[in-house]
Amino acid sequence: MTATASNSTPVLSKSVPPRSLTPDAEALGSCSSLPFDAGEGSSDTGITPSSTTGVSSASTTAKTSSSVPYTEYPLLPLHEFVWGEKLVRNTLPQAAIPPWLDPLHVDVDDPKKLPLCWYGVEFLPGLVFKYAERVGLAAYLKFTCAHMKEGDLDIFETWIRFTDWFEMKTGLKVDLIDVWGHDVPIMTFFSNHEIPRITDQMWRQACNLLDNMELPDEFQLEWYLDRRLAY
Repeated sequence: MTATASNSTPVLSKSVPPRSLTPDAEALGSCSSLPFDAGEGSSDTGITPSSTTGVSSASTTAKTSSSVPYTEYPLLPLHEFVWGEKLVRNTLPQAAIPPWLDPLHVDVDDPKKLPLCWYGVEFLPGLVFKYAERVGLAAYLKFTCAHMKEGDLDIFETWIRFTDWFEMKTGLKVDLIDVWGHDVPIMTFFSNHEIPRITDQMWRQACNLLDNMELPDEFQLEWYLDRRLAY
């Protein structure tokens, strides 16, 4: 992997094919490979820094993460993100986060110095609440309120039960987040700030949840920029 000066913009490398075009990814969908780079030095769109200045050795965080097998690679200097430049907005969404947004690939002492990006999928309440009922997590109203009557599904309490159950089971906090590139909130599993703690098993449990919900193939897990940010 190469690196660029901190105030330069990552450029498009035509030599790196998008992972989404590989046969395995095409057959298996969004859960065919980890949603963050395992050391190959490329992103799904082929975006990669252009020069070899400012390279440092891989950090202890990268070595100790149980997410992926450790591979020695140089870290990228932190890009100087400019408010309003839309670099991240124009890059995302995509299935795998670019290395320059991944704290395992950037020489940064705090992942929160990177723009906040979320890994998730469009929230489909019908599927979520049907699944919650199926696995015994549903709560029902005990009183009549406005257009809802006693015995109707209590979506608020059911959502709390569902998210608490999944977090206790997997360590992943499911949430609803507003992001760029989507008109409605997406259902998120983790952010790029959390990547150092995310294991392969945790990621697969998120994929299995969506499979068990019978999520249609046209809805895929992707990375999105938090809508509160203008990067």
